[in-house]
Amino acid sequence: GRLLTKARTWLDKQISDEVKEMKRLTTPVIHDYHVVYLHLVAIADRRFNATASWLAQQALEHRSLLSMKGQALLVEALALTGQSAQAATIARSLTEHLVTSPDMGSYFDTHRAALSRESYRVPTQCAAINALTAVDVRANERVVKEMQRWLVQSRRTQMWAEPRAACDAIYALIQGADSLATHSAPLRYTLSRGQH
Repeated sequence: GRLLTKARTWLDKQISDEVKEMKRLTTPVIHDYHVVYLHLVAIADRRFNATASWLAQQALEHRSLLSMKGQALLVEALALTGQSAQAATIARSLTEHLVTSPDMGSYFDTHRAALSRESYRVPTQCAAINALTAVDVRANERVVKEMQRWLVQSRRTQMWAEPRAACDAIYALIQGADSLATHSAPLRYTLSRGQH
C-alpha cells in the first residue's frame, strides 16, 4: 500500500503541474494519457479532485482529439463519478463508430482505434465494453454481446501475444456476465495451460 500511495502522490503532482501549464494556453491540448489519469482517479476515489475535474471538462470539450479507447475510458470515468448523462451521451457516440458484421460481431474499424501487432484492437474493444457496461448494462446489452462476439472471433484468428491485452479481453468477456446471463443455460468458462 505504501508504494502505491507514493506513486499516486507523485502522479497527482505531475498531472497537477501539467494542468497549471495547460491553463496558461489559449487552447489546452488534451491527450489520451490525461484520460487514463481520470480513469485511475475515478476507480480509486469515485470522485474527481479539482485537477481531475478541470481535465474532465477539457476532455469533454475536446473529445474529438481522443482515440476511441480514450473516449471509452472517459465514459467509464464519468460513469464511476456519477456523471451518468454525459457518460451516456459519449457512449452513444462510441457505438456509432462501430462496424457490425453478422459473423464477426461489432468492432471498431477506424484509424482512431489504435492497432498494434501484439494486441490488434483488443485494448480499444475491451475499454469500450467496460465503458458501455459501466453506463447501463441492460440498455447496452445487445451492443456488448456483439462486441464480445468480435473478441471471441478475433481470438480464433489472432494470437494475443501481449498478456495485458489477453487479460483485458477475458475481463471484458466476463464483464456484466451476472446481469447479462440468461436463465436457460449457465455460463461456463474454461482456463487451460499449454499450446494456444
